[in-house]
Amino acid sequence: ENSGKFDDGEEDAGGRSEISPEDVSSIRLIFGSETFFATEVLSPPGGLVFRGNLRGEPAVTLSKLEERLSNRFGDKYTICLAEGEDDLKPVVVVVPALRDSEPSSTRQRQTAVAALLACVIGCVCRVGYGLFGVDMLANPQT
Repeated sequence: ENSGKFDDGEEDAGGRSEISPEDVSSIRLIFGSETFFATEVLSPPGGLVFRGNLRGEPAVTLSKLEERLSNRFGDKYTICLAEGEDDLKPVVVVVPALRDSEPSSTRQRQTAVAALLACVIGCVCRVGYGLFGVDMLANPQT
């Protein structure tokens, strides 16, 4: 258990970055006595696990926590409720959201569209010629 151990924004192999100590402090503020009363924070690689007491219905509580997390961080983090490994009591897990690869450039999009069009035109021609009895793969007669 690595509670209290943090990295400064380095990415792990899964494309997620570690949660900074400043963000951990701010994340702790989303919890309250009416949702989830966090009693312990674990920081395994890539995220946070909050152990504590669930207050209320899981779906309602998760909705409130998601809204509060989103209000503070936008889509930077993902939150979920899970069962603890040891005692099967609910835990809250917060992980950095997966980062999408860089958006494709205009050149990459143009190349993809050109390749798609070439495939479609080729298929249409092959099928069209086949309907008229023309075999495009046969040897041409001169």
